[in-house]
Amino acid sequence: MKISTLLLYLGTALSLMLPAHARTWTSADGSKSFEAEYIRHNEETVTIMRGLKMVSFKLSLLSEADHEWLRQKEVQKTQPAEAPEASKDQLGKFGNSISRKLVMFSGKRYSRYKLESAPDYYLLYFSASW
Repeated sequence: MKISTLLLYLGTALSLMLPAHARTWTSADGSKSFEAEYIRHNEETVTIMRGLKMVSFKLSLLSEADHEWLRQKEVQKTQPAEAPEASKDQLGKFGNSISRKLVMFSGKRYSRYKLESAPDYYLLYFSASW
């Protein structure tokens, strides 16, 4: 295996281990802080993902800034999501260009597939041989 391929695999593996939406949490007295990803909270505890470990602890251990951030998170959760603004082009430039090439596999056959609205995400598959 080439060294460049090995480095690519190693870099990908390391990036998957890092938290996606990490933020800095601070202790109530301000003496300690750490990076972790928010998972959930209730009236008494907060659950975070620190590295590969899920940790829960009392809210009283967190700073006032963290309490405010959690209150904002609660408000966001209770407010309904705003509907996206309708546009002339519902699929977007990429959706229009790819919709001509989409197929669907059902049972034993392939058939053409037409996008009716823009998906939340796209999964692209590219295959090449040398």
